[in-house]
Order: sequence, then C-alpha cells, then structure tokens
Amino acid sequence: SAKRRALQTAALLAVCVNKAPRNGDLGRFVLGEDLVRSPDGSWSLEWEQEKTGHSTEAGALWPEVCAVLDAHLLCGRPERHIQLRYRDLLGCNWLTLTEKAPGRAWPSALVKEAIGVPAHDLRTLVADTMRWQDPETAANVIAAHLGHKTQAAGGG
Repeated sequence: SAKRRALQTAALLAVCVNKAPRNGDLGRFVLGEDLVRSPDGSWSLEWEQEKTGHSTEAGALWPEVCAVLDAHLLCGRPERHIQLRYRDLLGCNWLTLTEKAPGRAWPSALVKEAIGVPAHDLRTLVADTMRWQDPETAANVIAAHLGHKTQAAGGG
C-alpha cells in the first residue's frame, strides 16, 4: 500500500542519514540481529558488511530515527503495541517485515524516487562533507564512519 511504501522510504532515509550503509547492506538488516530495539525505545544498528566482511555499527540511533523505525513497524497500529509488534517481527527483514529481503537494488531505487539521488550518493555526501570540514583527519574519520577497509578509500 502507499502508506507502507511511504513508511519504508522514511525508514530508509532516516537510517541513511544516521549512518549511510553500502547499497548491498541496506536491504539485508534483520530485526533483532542487525537492527535491535531496546525496551526503552532506543534502536541500535550493527552489521557485517557484505563487501568487506568487517563489522560496522551506527551504535544507538538518533531518537528521531528511532521514532521513524517505530512508525514503520507499527504501520498505523497504536504506539502501545510496539513491543509486541517488534517481538513478532524478530528475524524478519527490516524493510519488508517478512522473512524475505528485498532485491539488492530496490532500497536505493526507493531512495532515488524520494530524493532524486540513489542511496550511495548519501555515502558520498558524508565523505565529501567530512573532507571539507577537516581535510587533515578526514580519511581516518571516513574510514571509521563508512566502514572502509583502509584509510586510502576515504582519501578522495
């Protein structure tokens, strides 16, 4: 439905703004494994990158992102149902809310439909902003934040 698609898009954009995963990782997160909701309402994200095999994490997600993720899971249900809904969805894909992950290109296409650029461009924007803010330390920060294997990957 249109509402579900809008909530999926909002969840994708919120997570990408908090920490932009690689396209191959973006659609693979599993609720309760990679993307975890605590009883206090906070969410955290940690995953193994498909491309590098390295673990990376966003840690505790911003409160605004947590609210968007809750809205996505609830899809119009009352807020008081969030813990039950989360429990029922453990092991499911975070976007489809089923056991089946979306196609690899679908999350990025959804981002592009919403904002005019594919999801990977958000990673590029983060790196470019870091390079502009502090060129001397940018490579280290970019490597840590975007999960690059080497600092040279973020040197740009």
